Amino acid sequence: MTSPGTTTPLRHDRQLWLLSAIFLLLQALLLITWGAHYVPLGAFTPVVNFGIAIIKTLLVAIFFMQLRAESGLVRAAAGLGGLWLLILFTLLLADYLTR
Repeated sequence: MTSPGTTTPLRHDRQLWLLSAIFLLLQALLLITWGAHYVPLGAFTPVVNFGIAIIKTLLVAIFFMQLRAESGLVRAAAGLGGLWLLILFTLLLADYLTR
């Protein structure tokens, strides 16, 4: 019997494979972000870049920060932090558009 904090070798191999796949996905999103700089999207360039940034942020938070295995309180704190950031960006955009 294993203690609650240990992992079995099979689980470790699966987790290593998953984290490696997420890392490669993040690298692909990095290349897409870089490539989006050279594609003339007009006013949609920031929308595409913010969308990619949100996807990358969620991948890092869920898998590398291991939020999927945490308790509800930790997930709620992370979600409220994201909500607060969204409020701040909304206020920043409102200020920018009124000038």
